[in-house]
Amino acid sequence: MSIDLTGDNAIPDLPNASSSASCPIPAQSSSTQVTYTSTNIKHGLRHDKSHYKILSNPSKRATASCWAKFSLPAVRISDEKEAIFSIIKGRDLRSEGELTIDDLLPSDRTVRNEVDRAAQHERNLLKIKLVAAADDYRLSISPDIWSDKYRNISYLGATAHFVGDNGIYHYFDLFCSEFKWKNKTALNVLKAQLSVFGLKELMDKITFVTDRGANFIKALMAFRVLLCVAHRLNNVLKKTFYQEISKKNTIVSPGKILTTSTSVCRTEITPTKTEMTTITTRTFTQASSEVNEEDIDDKNDIDTEESSDDDNYDDDDVVDYPSTTIANLPPSAKAILDMIKDCKSLVKYVKKANLNRELQLEREKQNINNSINGEDPPYTTNNSRSPPEAAAAEDQLQYGRKTNCFPRSVSNFSCLLLEWKNVLKEVQVGNSPSLHCVLPCITYLREQMINGEKKERGGMKFFYKRAIQLLDNMFKLEDDHIRASFLHPNYKQWRGATKTQIKSCHAYCRGLVSPDTTGDDPVISDKDVCEPPSKKSKFMLQLMDKNEIVKEP
Repeated sequence: MSIDLTGDNAIPDLPNASSSASCPIPAQSSSTQVTYTSTNIKHGLRHDKSHYKILSNPSKRATASCWAKFSLPAVRISDEKEAIFSIIKGRDLRSEGELTIDDLLPSDRTVRNEVDRAAQHERNLLKIKLVAAADDYRLSISPDIWSDKYRNISYLGATAHFVGDNGIYHYFDLFCSEFKWKNKTALNVLKAQLSVFGLKELMDKITFVTDRGANFIKALMAFRVLLCVAHRLNNVLKKTFYQEISKKNTIVSPGKILTTSTSVCRTEITPTKTEMTTITTRTFTQASSEVNEEDIDDKNDIDTEESSDDDNYDDDDVVDYPSTTIANLPPSAKAILDMIKDCKSLVKYVKKANLNRELQLEREKQNINNSINGEDPPYTTNNSRSPPEAAAAEDQLQYGRKTNCFPRSVSNFSCLLLEWKNVLKEVQVGNSPSLHCVLPCITYLREQMINGEKKERGGMKFFYKRAIQLLDNMFKLEDDHIRASFLHPNYKQWRGATKTQIKSCHAYCRGLVSPDTTGDDPVISDKDVCEPPSKKSKFMLQLMDKNEIVKEP
């Protein structure tokens, strides 16, 4: 390194330099040129200490003009009022100091290449694990399709689940790809993505878990498919209360079917051509008009279910509840559907008005006051009511007559939904396995529906029976559900499974156990296998057993 010093370019004052050298400069003309090299400066600092000395830096930073004068790379530490800057010229100056990755800004091409390299490296690692899991029938893939309405593009994503050789459960998003092929079928896109991981030839060994979408049913009909239980239960619940959405037919509220009015329009053709009068009849549905107080009282009796039920459903074996249409519903069941519609409107208003927090605080305040005063919770049945309680009950009754939202009917309806909510929460536990929960959850749900049907009357009794029949018709326990419950260590009962399913599960599990070839034990055939004797039921359990007796098919 050399420093060119002339008369005009004398050594500047370096008060802020980290280290500076001061020496006497003889007076010379402007044409005289004095050159100081790094060797001369080092020699002067070592041997001529009277003229050369190192001064301490009074400032924490060096000025930019100092480093720019000597054509050196400069890095300045910024504070609140100063910005970071870096001056580096040429590759030769990189050896002057260390550079961190934060000081460099890579180009988009560099970032793209690095991302592609890292992605390919991770795919190669996953490919080994996925192929090994698929060979042992331990791999499960959950595909799903959704659409982007903004770009009008459909996407196909998949999640892989498998248990490693060390017994650890793994799950991750396998891919997410858009439909960009000409033949936009789910099977083609799925095969193209699975071929990246070497799974296209092993699709017959993979278990696909999906909903009952027509595209997946058609695409995966040649492979092993396990249908989603949560989607099916949701469909059963919607169909129970006639809430399924039909693409062809529009759902009409029961209140609009009750009253139909006809208007007649008379149009006459000009008499010059022909004297003819055409009568056009136009029929349309409209909401039922206001009814008198007697009709309201009758409807109140139906909603509150305090009156005797006229419809005694004794012929349950004859009545087909799933095929009952809205037009053929009894009045008590139609009142429940009207209540659901009014409750939806009320919930929609509460959400739009942002009243959730206020209602929650009011509910907590009311519960605290009731606990302090030792009062019963609201909406409890009590024959002896004080005058204030009677007035409050009358206000609730008047509100129910106007909105069809009677507290007791809403409470009974909430109890039915609560059982479905508990089951759906157990089945949908996120990414953790829940196949073993299907058998106990379905058995529990069926028992709760049977118990509710015995307790309720009127419209709620109708919907309990409808839910039971729809659950039996639309949902079927697969062999995988029985085997998963049997192999789970924390579940020891087989309530809800038939004897045929239990025997099939035992035979399947015995077939998976490899025989011991090291010992001299004789081979045991299926005829020599003896089932352990069943435990004798306790006396009180026989008397109080309310479970449904499973009939053999």
